[in-house]
Amino acid sequence: MMVMLAVVAVATCAMSYHEARNRALFLADKMAYELDLTDEQYEAVYEINLDYLMGLDGRRTVYGPAWDWRNRELRRVLATLQYRAYAAADYFYRPVFWAHNRWNWLVYSRYDRGRFYRGRPVAFGVYRGGGRRWHAEPPRPMPRHGMDPGPRFDRHDGCPGPRGHHRPRPNWR
Repeated sequence: MMVMLAVVAVATCAMSYHEARNRALFLADKMAYELDLTDEQYEAVYEINLDYLMGLDGRRTVYGPAWDWRNRELRRVLATLQYRAYAAADYFYRPVFWAHNRWNWLVYSRYDRGRFYRGRPVAFGVYRGGGRRWHAEPPRPMPRHGMDPGPRFDRHDGCPGPRGHHRPRPNWR
């Protein structure tokens, strides 16, 4: 009985594919409008946002590894000035939060829910998420002179990282 309750509690935190897809579309559309994205950037931003949103599973995951991955990917896709504007806009940088046992969206405080500035990206009809593999380990650096580079130290492996965090690594699927 307890196991069943735990499964139900976890399942209610995860976002459905259709909700994630619609929220990723709304978010990408507003980012395209405000950051003046190219068509290629718009497609990539939609996919990145969809993968991020599909990885959410309650408040503990909102600003975890998926969020870090999202920011790294967006830094690659956006031009420097676009990324600065993105990071300065909290409704883009931290678009969602978990409160009162539900997802809440900062972007709705700025934009009308029914207003879209662009058509749907091509990926909206075909991309089902997971193609960008945010949860996969990045490749380790190549050893120099035949020596193993040793363990990776980052902020999610339980060791002090560049920001001094000491959190255990979450068990991602």
